[in-house]
Amino acid sequence: MGGLGRSVIGGGGLFFSLTPARLPGRRFHEIWRRSGRLILLEEGLFTAAFALFVVIRLLNPDLWQPWFGGEKMMEIAILNALSRSAYMPPYDPGFAGGYLNYYYYGQFIASIPMKLSGIAPEVGFNLAVPTIFALTISHCFGLGYHLAEGRIDPDEGESGDDGAQGLSRAGLWGGLGSCVLVAVIGNLTGAIQWIGHLVRTGGGAIPLSFDYWQSSRVIPFTINEFPFFSFLFADLHPHMIAIPFIVLAVAVALSPATDAGDGRGRALWWLRWPIYGMILGALGPMNTWDVPAFWGIPAATLALIGAKDRGGWGALGGTLKGVALIALSLGLYAPFYAHFRAQYVGLDLLPAESGSPLMPFLLIWGFLLFVVVALLLMWRRSDCSADEDARAGRQRHIIFLGGGLLSVALLAQGMAVPALLIPLLALSAVCLLAARDAAALVQRLALFVALGILSGIEFVTMRDFLAGGEWARMNTVFKFSIQAWVLLGITGGSALPALWRGWGRGLRGVFIVLLAASLLYPLLAVSARVEERFPGERPPRNTLDGTAYMTVGVYHWPDEDQSIVLRHDREALAWLWENVRGTPVIVEAALGYYREGGLRVSSYTGLPTLVGAHQREQRPWDLVDAREQDAVAIYTTTDEEHLFDLLTRHRVRYIYVGSLERIVYPERGVAKFERLADAGRLSRVYRNEGVVIYEVPRGAR
Repeated sequence: MGGLGRSVIGGGGLFFSLTPARLPGRRFHEIWRRSGRLILLEEGLFTAAFALFVVIRLLNPDLWQPWFGGEKMMEIAILNALSRSAYMPPYDPGFAGGYLNYYYYGQFIASIPMKLSGIAPEVGFNLAVPTIFALTISHCFGLGYHLAEGRIDPDEGESGDDGAQGLSRAGLWGGLGSCVLVAVIGNLTGAIQWIGHLVRTGGGAIPLSFDYWQSSRVIPFTINEFPFFSFLFADLHPHMIAIPFIVLAVAVALSPATDAGDGRGRALWWLRWPIYGMILGALGPMNTWDVPAFWGIPAATLALIGAKDRGGWGALGGTLKGVALIALSLGLYAPFYAHFRAQYVGLDLLPAESGSPLMPFLLIWGFLLFVVVALLLMWRRSDCSADEDARAGRQRHIIFLGGGLLSVALLAQGMAVPALLIPLLALSAVCLLAARDAAALVQRLALFVALGILSGIEFVTMRDFLAGGEWARMNTVFKFSIQAWVLLGITGGSALPALWRGWGRGLRGVFIVLLAASLLYPLLAVSARVEERFPGERPPRNTLDGTAYMTVGVYHWPDEDQSIVLRHDREALAWLWENVRGTPVIVEAALGYYREGGLRVSSYTGLPTLVGAHQREQRPWDLVDAREQDAVAIYTTTDEEHLFDLLTRHRVRYIYVGSLERIVYPERGVAKFERLADAGRLSRVYRNEGVVIYEVPRGAR
């Protein structure tokens, strides 16, 4: 275990040693009597969700696959580096000698239980995904429960004679609705695919094949993932790891808001600030894309609550609290920001013709927008029945008029999607201003932000390495749409009990049809995904070892004439796991991993290599170009002095020669390593039928 691992365990032990062994008995009994049933229910949901996804990972634990390999190589490399690194920020396994210039905090959190339990990263990876799914389910349920509780019947869930808190039926359905709408449903393309199958087969109900992937690539030149797809595809990527934490960020907004009217809550608020700051601050190092929305929601909630309670001065006080909370969130994670260097910062305006087409947009968002429209109309009817002063009425009419005129202008420009969204955004703003309690305010603010995100990404893109090309808005749509989905799911799911009560038979029928259509995706996609294995002999199942596929896997690259037998690499990896300590540099073929299967050695060991994938997104291009040239030169040069100059400059300890290296590099370049080993200038430390690992002796020239 490295120094970092000892620090984590030691720090954890110190924390718990300074924490009281247990809550005072009376206080604990009071909490349990009031909320024990709800706690048990939430724990049961977590356990069931975790077990479900463990089963899915047992059926397909593979951390790579030749046609939909994903980015698991990069993510397991980061996990391995975190397990080996003796310092923070951790070293970069894809850029030897550098530190990880990436938002890695989610993987860091995932690595802690692996360190504490001694679970290998290639196994821990397949436990981290179910854990994140289960956290999302439990967080959605808890937040949805409290947003829905008392929305229909204020007396529901009141304490009995013994003081025990009953479970709110509205809360239960609101919690379950939030779980389903955030983390379980898919978009409507799954139903379209199923209907197409029925038409082609004349009524065969269960398709023998289902393309689960196409539901994440609906709008041209973008990525349209939604939470269930991300969990099922199982890349341990920042956007997926952050999902339960952005739900928690909305709960942070709700917590101080609901405490505001409670004297004890107001006193505890100041004690809770560090916890709120830790939760919100984690979003930056975890997935920086989430910061604007999910720092903004708690800060805006404080300002709006202050304004409703005490007018202008209250708004100022709430705003200052929000600014202080953001400053605290930044300060607690200042060491990360001191080292993180974003390579691309800025916004670009999106040409009107590059926006989302209406029909693909509706296939993604149609069901959730149905719920949104119904919810906004319900809120507006409710608000109109309450007293409304003339000034507030004029403000709302101005918002309606402005939104309507802008929508007409956008429609005239051929921008159908923003023309649809802007009136909904205007109506959500009107409903937000009319919120009468803290829970309603948070619920409506979440909806307003979600619609603002969906509208905004039709006008601007975040500038990145894809700027100027047809894929320019790929990451903007990808990263922000996940946020909008979560917010719409929380808002719509928690409001379902009230909506259902107010709907007639017709609207209930439409809802059921759309819900069933959205649930077709998970029902069909799971079986398709677990069968997506290597061709030929099937890798083992009923294991969580993400590298077990290598024991039988064979793939062909770059053409059918070149076979790569992964068993040889797996045996070499086992030797490296067993015999190599520390973080010596290892060189291997500088190839991508999506189709080629490159970087497998550095990824599965965490040992730093000269240059990995996605480095141009993390470092200046000239540095990466030079590294790539050196990595190629090590395998191609026949000048031995130049070779040893490169090995010395980059502090290379091991040279890996396997099937990929022999395919990619010229024979005479690879053959020199054998000559140097025969001459005693390199040492053969491992050999099998397909792999040779050479060690560079210390001080060798």
